Amino acid sequence: MTVVGLTGSIGSGKSAAAHCFQALGAEIIDTDILARQVVAPETSGWKEIYAAFGSDFFLPGGDLDRKKLAQLIFGDPEKKLKLEAILHPKIRDCFKLQLTELREQKPDTLIIAVIPLLFETGSRYAELEKIICVVADEEICIRRIMSRDNCERAVAERKLLSQLPQREKANRSDFVIENNGTLEDLQLAVQAIYISITRDHG
Repeated sequence: MTVVGLTGSIGSGKSAAAHCFQALGAEIIDTDILARQVVAPETSGWKEIYAAFGSDFFLPGGDLDRKKLAQLIFGDPEKKLKLEAILHPKIRDCFKLQLTELREQKPDTLIIAVIPLLFETGSRYAELEKIICVVADEEICIRRIMSRDNCERAVAERKLLSQLPQREKANRSDFVIENNGTLEDLQLAVQAIYISITRDHG
């Protein structure tokens, strides 16, 4: 089984690229989904966040108010580190568990691990054999963020600037997908990398 990391800045189109890989037969492990699982009501992550940040960051039904918490940590590096210290080890444990299950169930499958903040967090994912980085022109990223998050341009710009520069991420990756065009362009780029990886590990 081959495990490949997929990363990229906000607005670059990582999710779209992951869907393209999935359509070709790859299995996807999305750490954004794992991040939601580890803070589900009454989990240890949920309880630790409640103790660290208080009831103001929870919705009436008990779910974590992710948007409100994101606004808090966006401008407070100390609280951001506190939250990451709670989340990242739990996400990592879930990742290892899911990977183990896939190794047993589908040993010959290409695994694409979507890890948006792979470089920013310094998290160790030793299982990754290669890293793919999705990039896009800054203006395109900003427009995508504005559309997805329904936010003003200034907010979208701050979100993009809060992450490592795309050039640095690309330089630290084995494959780079430039996602400035159509979905068909993205599909072709993904297909070329898929063929390359599966051929080399076939």
